[in-house]
Amino acid sequence: MALGGGTFTTMNKPLPGTYINFVSVGKAAPTIAERGIAAVPLELNWGREGEIIKVDAVDFLKNSVELLGYDYTDANMKNLREIFSGAKTAIIYRLGTGAKTAENTYATANYPGTRGNDIVISIESSVDESGKYIVKTKVGGVEYDSQTVAAASDLKANMWVTFKSSASLAATTGTALSGGENGTVSGNDYQTFLNKLEAYSFNILTSDTTEKATKSLIAAYTKRMREEAGVKFQCVLYKYEEADDYSVISVENSVSDSGAKESSLVYWTAGKEAGCALNSSLANTKYDGEYMINADYTSRQLASALTEGKFIFHRQGDEIRVLDDINTYTTTTEEAGEDFKNNQTIRVIDQHAGDVARIFADKYYGKINNTKVGRNAFRNDVIKILDEYVKLGAVEEYDSEDIKVDIGANKREVTLMEYIKIAETMSKLYATVHIG
Repeated sequence: MALGGGTFTTMNKPLPGTYINFVSVGKAAPTIAERGIAAVPLELNWGREGEIIKVDAVDFLKNSVELLGYDYTDANMKNLREIFSGAKTAIIYRLGTGAKTAENTYATANYPGTRGNDIVISIESSVDESGKYIVKTKVGGVEYDSQTVAAASDLKANMWVTFKSSASLAATTGTALSGGENGTVSGNDYQTFLNKLEAYSFNILTSDTTEKATKSLIAAYTKRMREEAGVKFQCVLYKYEEADDYSVISVENSVSDSGAKESSLVYWTAGKEAGCALNSSLANTKYDGEYMINADYTSRQLASALTEGKFIFHRQGDEIRVLDDINTYTTTTEEAGEDFKNNQTIRVIDQHAGDVARIFADKYYGKINNTKVGRNAFRNDVIKILDEYVKLGAVEEYDSEDIKVDIGANKREVTLMEYIKIAETMSKLYATVHIG
């Protein structure tokens, strides 16, 4: 006679036998999400309008021509180089509507915008194959594609152009495409971008806009997403002191480079803030970007800037450095005190909110019953996360008894209460020296 066997939920099997449940051994600690993602809307000369692309640092270095129309060393990529000085990934959106696509007798650019006007199609008769032509696609003097064909209908589209199959091929040293124009940017474009952005996770949102209404839109979006959707990030804007909010960082300095927007320093700041580790601060960080920064201030002006919640760079010898890593929050409350002015504090609380939410969604939501055992398991996972923060130096040692998980108002709700102290980097030294 066969004995009982299989798995069990409760120990109530009628037959003798072996009942075994196989359970995966959990990791020693829940993983902590990586930082380093910045979201940015840009006025670009190439690419699809109204679409978001996600580019990591390696892609930017190796494939920026294909993705964005320019080599990463090109002047048009300067702002993205600033972002990638600290960020690992950029969520990029091309602003503008109504852009026009360049074309000529032989081809049409794959994307609208002025970059299409830099494309040249050259045609020469093939010496090796009678009756055939060598059709080359060049951009900025660089050859990207060469095809030997008998007729235009044999040509295949490349990363730059789609050929017109009805064209008649004839030898030419080079025929440039023309008529490419960039689209017009309006406030609606920023709203469209923000709507699309809700599907993505990131650490910093930035824009070089100098329009007060657009800055207000971005700041309001940041606050709404934090408070209503639980999506934790900060935004970096240029001279937006009106915010008085720890989710908004206001860059005070302008740049003096010819042809550059005065607000261009937001890109470096956004990249560095996105990539800054939990146990670090940008206070006293040396500016290592490419812009010429206006940073000549008196001590009184610098002190006033800090009081007013301005993220400001100052000159220290031959170097430009961040004075302090602060946000626009100035009006403190009992619930959010002085610590919330410090971006290091905001990084830690945002990271913790995201890590706890992810663990709850992945392991507990709809999977684990709201029993004492289930709540203790969740509590232990929260403690493991905090222990990782302690190892990193992001929070100080804490008493695990202060981490409490209880049942909520009904059987499906769980409450979490924590008491932790966030560590901060040293910024002031008060020394008393006794001379004997």
